[in-house]
Amino acid sequence: MQIFGTPAEDTYRGCGNAWVGIDDNARPLVIKYMADHPYFTGSCKDVLKRADRVRVCESSKRLAYKMNDEAFTAWRLEARAAIEQTPGVTRIISGMLSGGQLIPNAKHAGVLA
Repeated sequence: MQIFGTPAEDTYRGCGNAWVGIDDNARPLVIKYMADHPYFTGSCKDVLKRADRVRVCESSKRLAYKMNDEAFTAWRLEARAAIEQTPGVTRIISGMLSGGQLIPNAKHAGVLA
């Protein structure tokens, strides 16, 4: 999905995982980057590195996963609510932005109620 030449171009900052609010014609209107959350990570291993732990027991690993999931879920809801405030947005698509293109990924997508 092309970002350049659409209203979403104003919020495009380069490559990264993001949610894109689109209208009924599949025209991108706004972008919210997942990495704008301070604890966004692609893996729990990164979370544990940030905690600066060399050796971690299994219960600590489970807690790190849970905390990361909870923090990201809260951020996702906040980001979606902000996107929904954009006039004309009827759907939110998630994916990877790169070179002015969105490559969709259904993991964090959603249709507005």
